[in-house]
Amino acid sequence: MKVLWVFAHPERRSLSGSLYDDGVAWLEQSGHRVIQSDLYAMGWNPIVSAADFGEEGGQRLLVGGASASAYAEGRLSQDIVREQAKIEWADTLVIQFPLWWYGLPAMLKGWFDRVFLKGFAFGHRALDRGESTARSTNCSFHCSMAPFGTPE
Repeated sequence: MKVLWVFAHPERRSLSGSLYDDGVAWLEQSGHRVIQSDLYAMGWNPIVSAADFGEEGGQRLLVGGASASAYAEGRLSQDIVREQAKIEWADTLVIQFPLWWYGLPAMLKGWFDRVFLKGFAFGHRALDRGESTARSTNCSFHCSMAPFGTPE
C-alpha cells in the first residue's frame, strides 16, 4: 500500500506520538510505502486566506468559488499543492489526532479546510469531459482521548 499518515498532535512524546511512531514503523517493516504529514512539526498554517488562492486582499473572499478557480487554474499556494499531491499519491489515508472537547484539533480542521477544496475533493469538474472529482481511498481515523490531569 501507499499510505499517507496525517498526524495532528502538538506533543510527539505523548501516547498519540508513540502510536504514530509505532504505526508508521510497522507499516514500513511490512513493506508498505509511507509518507507523513506531521502538521505541528511542519508548522502547518490552518488559516484559510485569500493568499491560498492567489487572490488580492481587500475584496470579499468567496472561498468556494475562489478555491475552485485557483485549483482549476493552478493558483493554489504551494503548501496546499504539496498536501493534495500526497493525497493523490496515497491509496490509504490515516488521520490521527487527539479528541479535544469532543472534536478534532483546530490544526487538523484547518488542514481539511485548506486541502479538501472544491474541484479537488468535491464538486463538479468538467463533467462534460466525463471527469469526476470523487476520490476513492481507504481512510482510517485514529483519535485518542485522556481526561485532563492524567499523570504521564
